[in-house]
Amino acid sequence: PEYEGSSDMTVVPLIAGELKWGNNRYIAWDGITGRINVLDNENFEFGPAINITLGRDKDIESLKIRRLDEIDTAVELGAFAAYNIAGGLRDGDMIRLSGQVTSDVSDVHEGVVGDLTATYRTRFGDKLGVSFYNSISFANDEFADTYFSITPVGALATGLARTTVEAGVKDFSFGINAIYDLNDRWSLFATTKYSRLLGDFADSPIVALEGDDNQFSVGLGIGWKF
Repeated sequence: PEYEGSSDMTVVPLIAGELKWGNNRYIAWDGITGRINVLDNENFEFGPAINITLGRDKDIESLKIRRLDEIDTAVELGAFAAYNIAGGLRDGDMIRLSGQVTSDVSDVHEGVVGDLTATYRTRFGDKLGVSFYNSISFANDEFADTYFSITPVGALATGLARTTVEAGVKDFSFGINAIYDLNDRWSLFATTKYSRLLGDFADSPIVALEGDDNQFSVGLGIGWKF
């Protein structure tokens, strides 16, 4: 989506990668999120995390939302923790339970966001790996107000009702990631994600009248190992 809550789609380039050392330590970057696992433990992961929340500019389709203030891209820093459980429906499957909390350090929304995620990883043969995940995210008052509220000035400019959105559960997501190994170095990657905005976030006129509480994304990519 062009912005969170938008019904219009856009195309953006994303880069993902992972650098491992030791047995279990790593640095990972997944498009707009990153983390460093400082623990050399087979089951537990913990370390600093970074998250990028994309902004909202004037190059969007909705004429009314264009009249609201632009929002810069925000950078958030915090921490994550995860627990990996070997096993599942088949030998070699893995269940990963994780959580992350980050706080804005770029003076854009000055808020706190976080999520809880459950991931199930499995393989089909030697070449195809698939991950299924469910996630629930939350945000505090400052984040909710920046991206989903409408001030009196904004209401006058757009004709939308003045709205104040407060902290709470922001959305629920379900996604699938798949990696197909072409050979020892090259692979193809595909991802799809569905999110549904909840509560006051979904009821904001930015979403309910000018956007959509159902949010979809798809991606295709190519990978290289070294």
